[in-house]
Amino acid sequence: MQKSTNFNQTNKSCKKKPIAITVICVILILGALSTIPVLLDNTFKEIGNWYLPLRALSALIWLICGIGLWKMKKWAAYTFFGFVGFSELILLIAGLGSAENIIVNGIIIGVIILYIKKMD
Repeated sequence: MQKSTNFNQTNKSCKKKPIAITVICVILILGALSTIPVLLDNTFKEIGNWYLPLRALSALIWLICGIGLWKMKKWAAYTFFGFVGFSELILLIAGLGSAENIIVNGIIIGVIILYIKKMD
């Protein structure tokens, strides 16, 4: 009897992940890792003292959200939505916003919204 309970729990946590979510997870995790060299580069200090901490926070949140989305967790989707809004607003206020970033983030958010009902 206990084996069937464990099987059901294991089966429940192994939901089929949509390919689009897998791609987003890979993008977020690789994006987070690719930020490490940027954090070590002195070139971005010209922008302001606030920029590198924002990039570091972005990398950390991308990594956490990438892992959370990999596990199909709604909290990861909502965290990503909120942080994208926050960081894009800061970048726009600083005059560093770009249409490309907004479009890419909008596409990612749209795809996540399509699958959010399948998340825990």
